Amino acid sequence: MKCPQPVTIKRLPWMRRIQLYSPKAARMLVLFSYDSLAAWALAESCPLVDAFCEYPGSVNVDGTRVMADLWVRGCAREQYVKIEGGIDLSSERPDQVPTFADVEVARVSSDWLIRPLLNFEWVLLGMFAAGTRK
Repeated sequence: MKCPQPVTIKRLPWMRRIQLYSPKAARMLVLFSYDSLAAWALAESCPLVDAFCEYPGSVNVDGTRVMADLWVRGCAREQYVKIEGGIDLSSERPDQVPTFADVEVARVSSDWLIRPLLNFEWVLLGMFAAGTRK
């Protein structure tokens, strides 16, 4: 199971550009939405995920070819993630975008992405509160 390479995304003037360093991927990443940032945070922080790639290529969702937002590998499985209601992304070089047919695609919503992050915040608050009690 080889890790795919990120596709170069065509950035429109109104799109966000979030650059960050990923310790797990050991490289800089460029993301284009807060939902993609939340998906990265989950992949980066989950010990079960051993590799991931942002914008790995096209997948089929309901018979339509769309850009996957993330590819993750862990526990001897791979999965492509498509964020529902997200930005429709296109590549700088559409003729060079790999298409992954017959792959497992998880469709997730913004609410699904943010819930673990909110729970993590409550866990941290609980830890800090427990540590200050005497």
